[in-house]
Amino acid sequence: LGIPDSLGGNTKQAGDDLLNNIAKENASINGIKLATTSIWQNSKFSSPLKTLFITDVYGYSRNTVGNSISHKGTDFRALEGTQVMSINKGIVKISRLYTLSGNTIVVDHGSGLVSIYMHLSKLIVKEGDKVESGQLIGLSGKTGYVFGPHLHLAIKINGISIDPAAFHTNILANGVSIRAIALILWFVVIVPDALCFFTVTFEPLHIWAFTVIRHEIV
Repeated sequence: LGIPDSLGGNTKQAGDDLLNNIAKENASINGIKLATTSIWQNSKFSSPLKTLFITDVYGYSRNTVGNSISHKGTDFRALEGTQVMSINKGIVKISRLYTLSGNTIVVDHGSGLVSIYMHLSKLIVKEGDKVESGQLIGLSGKTGYVFGPHLHLAIKINGISIDPAAFHTNILANGVSIRAIALILWFVVIVPDALCFFTVTFEPLHIWAFTVIRHEIV
C-alpha cells in the first residue's frame, strides 16, 4: 500500500513520518481516561451504518514503503456523506482531526469498551457529549490516510484491538456479556511486538465460537 501524495508520497521520509504519526495518534487515543463501569447497561448495540459491506478486513499487515503496518480495524463501504451512528450509549472522548485517521470520533462505552470511527467528512458530536445507541455522530468521508471514502471502524476492549466484524456478528447477535470477554482478555499474557492468536469459545443459549485475532497493543 502506498502513501498518498498529500502525506508525502512513496518516499522514505513519508514512511518515517507515517510511523511517527501512527505512534502519536495511538498514544492520544489510548491515553484517554475511560469509565470503569458500563455506560451501555440495558441498551442494545446497533450497526455504525445502515448497510454493512466490508471492503477491507481486520488484522493483516500492510507493506507500506518498506514498513509493515497492521490494519487494526475493519473498513466498510460508505460513500462520502453517509450517516455514521454510535454502536451504543457512551461518552464522546475524542472528536477531532488527526493527520492519518482524519476526522475521528472515539466513544467510551464503559467497562473498557471503546469504539473508534475514522476518516469522517464531518464531526457532528463534540467531546464530552453523551450519545445513544444508533445516534448520528458523523458523516463518512476520505480524510487522513485514505485513497477513497469509507468508514474505518476500530473496537478495543481494555486497550486490546479486536475484529469489529467478529464483534458485530457474535457479540451483538448473541448478546454475550462483554465483561466476560474483557475478563479473559485482561488476563492474557502480553508479549511485546508479538502476534498472538487465540480462540475463545463460549456456551450461552446457543453454542458459538468467537475468535479474537490480537496483535501487539498500540
